[in-house]
Amino acid sequence: GKARAPCASPDPDEGAQQMYERAEALEEADPPSAEALYRRVIEARPDHADAYANLGFLMCESHRYEEAAELYAEAVRHCPRAALLHYNRGVALEALGRVQEAVKSYETCLRLAPDMADAHQNAALLYARAGDKHRAIRHFSAYRRLQPRG
Repeated sequence: GKARAPCASPDPDEGAQQMYERAEALEEADPPSAEALYRRVIEARPDHADAYANLGFLMCESHRYEEAAELYAEAVRHCPRAALLHYNRGVALEALGRVQEAVKSYETCLRLAPDMADAHQNAALLYARAGDKHRAIRHFSAYRRLQPRG
């Protein structure tokens, strides 16, 4: 057979970005439609980190943490350098009580973005709960250092 272009539409990138913007606009008024659009964006552009972030956020908002954790696992395979996706995955895993995996996600996030205060705080709290005082203190210190002086 004849070799076909992988994408039928003339400018697939444009289309995905337009869908993404439409999804964002629909988040408040119509979450299910926003969700469907985000899924289409991800289908068209599996490396669209923002679409994963927003879709996962919608899932977490409706307490679908298992789905969110699965989505974020896929997201970090496609966007391994997107610190926010590792952070969000940690939040979803933590909500599911999968603490060790959550800590790993926060640590990966912090390797990519050492200044993400929320990741330091969440990791610190989990280390403290696990009785790992040394690591807890290290992350609490980093968290405090990153707070705006007011």
